[in-house]
Amino acid sequence: MNQPTEITSAHLETIYRIMVKRIAKGYTAERLSFLIGSDHNYVEQVESFVLPLYSSDELEFIELALEESNPKSFYASVNDDTFLKVSVVKNQYKN
Repeated sequence: MNQPTEITSAHLETIYRIMVKRIAKGYTAERLSFLIGSDHNYVEQVESFVLPLYSSDELEFIELALEESNPKSFYASVNDDTFLKVSVVKNQYKN
């Protein structure tokens, strides 16, 4: 298991909301990384808390890539700066 990372509740919710929209579109993390012009594993690293939250420019590119008409839906409804300790375990399944 990875070492826990500290992240604010608001950042966690933003990452989660983008991930859900990405999956709903049928995009892999690698494909979204390509569509926003980043390294092939960039989105996966953000979703795994290896890298910090997306920049404002990247959020605009994500908005376009996901064809999101309401970019405010990416952000947490409440600005909660409470820090949480989170970690991610990745399981890969065949097919």
